[in-house]
Amino acid sequence: MKNENSAPKHRSGFKKDPMIFFKLKTLMFLFVLFFSPALLLSQNNFTDGYPMQVGNVFTYYYSTSDDQGFYKIIIRGDTVINGKWYFIYNDGSEDELQRLDSANGNLYGYDSYICSGEYLIDSLRANLNDHSRRCTGRELTCTEVNLKNVFGNPVPTKNFYESYVAGPSLVTINKKYSKGFGQIYYWEEADGPPMGFSRTDTLKGCVINGVLYGDTAVPNGIIKLGGTVPEQFLLRQNYPNPFNPSTNIVFDVPKKSFINVVIYDILGREVVSLINEELAAGKYSVTWDASNYPSGLYFYRLTANDFTGTRKMILLK
Repeated sequence: MKNENSAPKHRSGFKKDPMIFFKLKTLMFLFVLFFSPALLLSQNNFTDGYPMQVGNVFTYYYSTSDDQGFYKIIIRGDTVINGKWYFIYNDGSEDELQRLDSANGNLYGYDSYICSGEYLIDSLRANLNDHSRRCTGRELTCTEVNLKNVFGNPVPTKNFYESYVAGPSLVTINKKYSKGFGQIYYWEEADGPPMGFSRTDTLKGCVINGVLYGDTAVPNGIIKLGGTVPEQFLLRQNYPNPFNPSTNIVFDVPKKSFINVVIYDILGREVVSLINEELAAGKYSVTWDASNYPSGLYFYRLTANDFTGTRKMILLK
């Protein structure tokens, strides 16, 4: 009679059939490969370390249907509105207020003309296929959660999609955020008449809490700012002013033109030529670094076609 107590303790068969063990290892590898990013990003820590700090700088490369270039966004300060703390993002010409709600992971903007003030930008704590709706009725969908290499760092990323009808056009937008770097990609397309439009923005470099990632340098120092095409030539007041050691000069170009921007000292002598080239229509900013120049009153002049504009600025060291 067989003694049941003498039965082997291990009945898994792993040692007898090594293929079973191999298959399980393969399944575990595939699970980690395809599902671990989603599991990781489903955790609330995606919003931890979001780069919302005064002094942070983000440089983007943009490409449209008929233009390309660079622009910078600087978090220049913060403010409190209705008991909520917002950071001030500036692209060289306009301010945009944003805040991240640590309780629900939502990224909000503030504009007194939209939704009675505060409006939803994106829901950074959303999981794959989650939907959220703005006060305007437009729906956002989290279409991808993954791990991406951003400036040599494998970090969690999320992609958000939205589409809406604007007049005769169907507008489609995709935005990608990464943990620690914020928005790293933007794509927009409109397919309506009289002609289609597309735009892509990619993060080229940034300074986060004093640490440089990528490359924030802008070729020739000229930055094209966002917004609509200007109606006329305009030379704006530099900022900051007084300044030390650098300042930004902003100007509007309503049509493709040869642009000349020159700095003069108080005696009218040319100090430096900042721009001497043809530019497409748009709003621009150029930076003058006056580290090697003495304190005093300076003038800057914009010449384009039959337009000439001059303003003064003060270097105070």
